[in-house]
Amino acid sequence: MPYGQPWMQAGREVAIESTLDIEVDPTLAAGSISATELGTNAVETVKIKDGAVSKAKLNADIAGSGITGGAGTAISVNVDDASIEINGGNLRLKDGGIQQSKLQSGIIGNNQLMPSVLQYAQVQLTAAQVKALATSPFELVAAQGAGNTIVFVSAALMLVAGTEVLAEAGDNLGIKYTDASGLQLSEDIETTGFIDQATGTTMLTNAICKKDLIVNATGADNQALVLDNLGNDFTGNASDDAVMNITVWYRVLVAPGP
Repeated sequence: MPYGQPWMQAGREVAIESTLDIEVDPTLAAGSISATELGTNAVETVKIKDGAVSKAKLNADIAGSGITGGAGTAISVNVDDASIEINGGNLRLKDGGIQQSKLQSGIIGNNQLMPSVLQYAQVQLTAAQVKALATSPFELVAAQGAGNTIVFVSAALMLVAGTEVLAEAGDNLGIKYTDASGLQLSEDIETTGFIDQATGTTMLTNAICKKDLIVNATGADNQALVLDNLGNDFTGNASDDAVMNITVWYRVLVAPGP
């Protein structure tokens, strides 16, 4: 009998009014909607239930360079396991993973080095510079800035003799702070038998630090290391083709804070 129609009971018409409860399952059956039944861009992000997209629903091409996964496989990051690694689910720099070749030149300064780290500098002097050392001492290591003192350790000097011999008359060398008037840090470097050698000869000598050097700290702070001729300028080698190569080892003492 249609809803709302009169119903006869004991000679009377009685109207029946009621509500119908209809339960509808909101879940769509698997495969009930195909791609062809959805318009382009028909499904918006807000219509996708949180957590509804599983790894199986991701296409493999979702992974770009350095990423793998999709098509049923979890997305993951490729690592070389030499410099970068996965540890406990975290991407991190591997212990010892940065090689020297990966460091930009000059990126590590004195503040990054422990004072105990032994450093070195290499320089080359032309014949003209060697002959002028008494007049113009040659800078071996630049001043390191206020609050930093260079501690001289040792040096190696190599002379490649030129066409003509360099001449000296008791003119030894020394390593000092600042300039010719600065504190001498090395013992005298004997030049007889070293500087006055014949063509084609390569000679090697060394410089060692003086014992018990005592200086006011202000006279050593932020001072360069220089090579000085303690006597008169060398002469000879008219062709100016002799060369002196020097390696100097040193540490940098950083003044403690207040």
